[in-house]
Amino acid sequence: MLRITINNVAQTPSLVVEGKLVGPWVKELEKLWESMLATEPSWAMVVDLTAMTFVDSDGRELLTRMRRQGAMLVSAGVLMNAIADFAVLVTRLTTEGLAEEQRMALIDQFIRIQGLDSAFQFDLHDLLMILITILIIIFWRAWDRADRWPFH
Repeated sequence: MLRITINNVAQTPSLVVEGKLVGPWVKELEKLWESMLATEPSWAMVVDLTAMTFVDSDGRELLTRMRRQGAMLVSAGVLMNAIADFAVLVTRLTTEGLAEEQRMALIDQFIRIQGLDSAFQFDLHDLLMILITILIIIFWRAWDRADRWPFH
């Protein structure tokens, strides 16, 4: 379930999004967002995500588009902060005329800030073990399908 509250204060309207931004609720938020933009496209919009508990891929895409169109995303919690930061990253990568080196530097910075750099640290031994495991699985399935696997 999703709850959207509209706060129209002066020149800075805001949307407070609570609950799960999934499935048909993404379309509802998108319709509301587009109608607010059509009413006053020059306003700086604030989207409060602090009470949002989950977002699916369509919801992340919508938040990225909203951010790209100038919305300020306010979030709390590890997951929502990461999603908001990702929306900012995608916006910068797609709208700013950056050189390839600058794009890679932004991606590296995002990875470090999110603490994902340790997830990408493999040494040669780890990589070889992963490749050997994948090869064993591939051969096992191929032999099993060909009915040549000796251990039935």
